[in-house]
Amino acid sequence: MFLFLPVLFGVLFFAARPAAAGCSSVTIGANIYFYGYYVENRDFDDSSPDAVSAYNSYVEVCLSNTYTDNVSTYVEFEAKFDDSANGTAKVKYAYLDLKHFLADDLSVRIGKGKSKFEIKKTHTIPSLARLYDLDMTLLPDYKPLGVEFAYGFSSFKLKGAAWKISENSAPGDNSSDYDEYMLLGTWTHERGKTGGYVVLLKDNRAADAADYNMIGLYTRSDLTDDINVLADLCYQDGDVPSADIGSFRLWTCVEYAFSSSPLKPVVGLDFFYLEGANGDTRAFKLVKPDFARTLIAESGKYCGLLPRDNEGYFSAQLQFGLRNVRDGEFEVGGTLTWFRADGDLPAGRDKGIGWEVDAFAVWNYTEDVSFSAAVACFVPDEDFAGASDPDSVWLAIFATRLDF
Repeated sequence: MFLFLPVLFGVLFFAARPAAAGCSSVTIGANIYFYGYYVENRDFDDSSPDAVSAYNSYVEVCLSNTYTDNVSTYVEFEAKFDDSANGTAKVKYAYLDLKHFLADDLSVRIGKGKSKFEIKKTHTIPSLARLYDLDMTLLPDYKPLGVEFAYGFSSFKLKGAAWKISENSAPGDNSSDYDEYMLLGTWTHERGKTGGYVVLLKDNRAADAADYNMIGLYTRSDLTDDINVLADLCYQDGDVPSADIGSFRLWTCVEYAFSSSPLKPVVGLDFFYLEGANGDTRAFKLVKPDFARTLIAESGKYCGLLPRDNEGYFSAQLQFGLRNVRDGEFEVGGTLTWFRADGDLPAGRDKGIGWEVDAFAVWNYTEDVSFSAAVACFVPDEDFAGASDPDSVWLAIFATRLDF
């Protein structure tokens, strides 16, 4: 890994030199994560040794060039190092931005970018969200290649995109692709943002092709200086062989910050509903693996106890924390989350899932370097996963983050 960094910075430096004459600015930045975690009892059985411990690292290096007021490029490389295995560097994002393209209010982005249509919540304690986001980063990629456009006027912005998620270019078979189309409208007001989106996913990679269509509404608003609310409602339908699609997802949160207090305490109530299967009607499918609100039950790589495809659930989460301990040097907080299954379940399964408690602390060593530690415990209900009197799942994680 340590050989990878200077080599990659050298490549970026020499790549930037020829362009410097045509650039008004060149910026190089990086994020480096070192982290280790330990998970115990993923099989809900104390008597069965199944502990998993891992030490990993993740690196992002980005190069941003501005050529004129209307033309810029962005390239970001990433490398993942699991345990002692050698990491592989690859392009994460690479796109060209054109502002005022054919019209004053029209901009175009061409290249490998990020599909974003669902609202992204900043966690009550942002440093805890970094642990969740890092977990999602380590999952399979969802970084499409395509074209986006954005047209904005006054306080309204309209965005559209066509992406190629996966492509089959074999001779005689050019249609077995995975494509995404999106239209997003956003209204920015004095208290926040409100918008809606329509997303069409056409997956022709398998013999049983599937189409998913989603239409959603969302809002993020500051009701007062201390009260923030978030809501995202999405309906999903489409065409899947041997099944019907027609289900909802709802995410809502209310957050109260005591901004006048020196410690900046904050509390939040977060509710999430993913409609489950009902007869021949499938559950809501999370099409992108970038959602996590807990370190155990909803995580992707750390543990991932909850199914992500054809089973729904409801959860209620209490969030609390102190954002400004010793003038921002430390942050502490935690979450308490209750889960219950929704929809048809396999024989022998009860709808009770369980509880999870996450607690963490962050030391902001400098403006660019932070150390995080968290522990989590998932307490399953008595008959969860068909087990009789299952044991609790434990997780501990330590992470170091460097941004520059």
